[in-house]
Amino acid sequence: MSTPTIIINESNRVAVRLQSGVEAYYSYKTLVGVVAADGTRYQTEVKYSRTTSKHLGQYGLGGAEKVSQSVLEGMVK
Repeated sequence: MSTPTIIINESNRVAVRLQSGVEAYYSYKTLVGVVAADGTRYQTEVKYSRTTSKHLGQYGLGGAEKVSQSVLEGMVK
């Protein structure tokens, strides 16, 4: 298994590109968004903090399709 490529690495915001081409976006240690290999954007339907909502906007995922947390986590396995 190869190591993911880090796209963003800040204290409370991390994004990685997996070998499959999927990009996973985290706020703190919580997965909050995914960009599939085909470019389709998804975000969690779970409401977290104002900061996490801000991170979704910074990632460009503010208008992404909302899916359950379990579906989002399944996309990165």
